[in-house]
Amino acid sequence: MTDEQTTTRRSPRTRTIKRPATKDVASARKPGASFMRNDTSSYLSSWQPALREASDDVRQSYTRAAARTIDMVQNSGWISGAVDQSIAYTIGAGMRLASKPDATALGWTTGEAAKWAQDVERRWESWANRPIECDIAGKATLGQMQAQAVRSHFCYGEILATLPFRKRDPGGQYGTKVQMLPPRVWSKIPNRRGWRKA
Repeated sequence: MTDEQTTTRRSPRTRTIKRPATKDVASARKPGASFMRNDTSSYLSSWQPALREASDDVRQSYTRAAARTIDMVQNSGWISGAVDQSIAYTIGAGMRLASKPDATALGWTTGEAAKWAQDVERRWESWANRPIECDIAGKATLGQMQAQAVRSHFCYGEILATLPFRKRDPGGQYGTKVQMLPPRVWSKIPNRRGWRKA
């Protein structure tokens, strides 16, 4: 035979399959949070946020934000007009009481419930429309104080009022009064449980 006619047979390749070594359960790798330790990552080492309440951010910017808003409301004709228009749509001449007692729960007849509702609404109008009765300063009606409250919400984001009891004599019929306060007085109150921190 010539060299060109000679063929060579190759032995088939054998593949060796290696089985993973069995590990003890105790020595198996357990999940952990080691990536949060030592801050070896350049990204984590420069990322050091402070753990604090969301109210802290509001408290830090509250005074400046409120001052800027009040300045815009007082000195911008467009913004002032928008606030006045919103107050007119929301309050109008003042919110009125619509008394609707549950006659069945109170054991009244329909006529008794209607008479009681009329009496309460009449007393409400007498109280709300007389500044000497509803305002601790004796200057504003309840509707005017409601408008003041909405304006305070536009400027400060909140409304602050107290309900002192003072019956004026002579001429006073009711003792419940409303005292409107600017919300900025909160920052002057010392830290106490149940009060917002300054």
